[in-house]
Amino acid sequence: MENCTSVKEKLIKNNLTQTWLICRLGERGITTDKTELSNALSGRRMTRKKKIILSESEKIIDDYEQKMAINKKKEYKHDKTRI
Repeated sequence: MENCTSVKEKLIKNNLTQTWLICRLGERGITTDKTELSNALSGRRMTRKKKIILSESEKIIDDYEQKMAINKKKEYKHDKTRI
C-alpha cells in the first residue's frame, strides 16, 4: 500500500497524469489500462502484475524527477548567466 500512495503523490507533485504513466509503462512492455492502473494505485485486488506496475511506476517517476532536476539546474545556470 505504501508504493500506491508514493506513486499517487509523485504523480500529483509532478503534475503528471495516469494516461502519461500508462504510456510510459507501455514503452517498457507493460500493457495496462486506466482501470487496472487505478486499482493498482488504490491497492485493490493486488496481483503480481499490479505489483510490477507499481514497481515500474516508481522507477519511471523517479527517472522523470531526476531528469527534470537536471533540466532545472541547466535552466538556472542559463538564467544566472543573463544577469
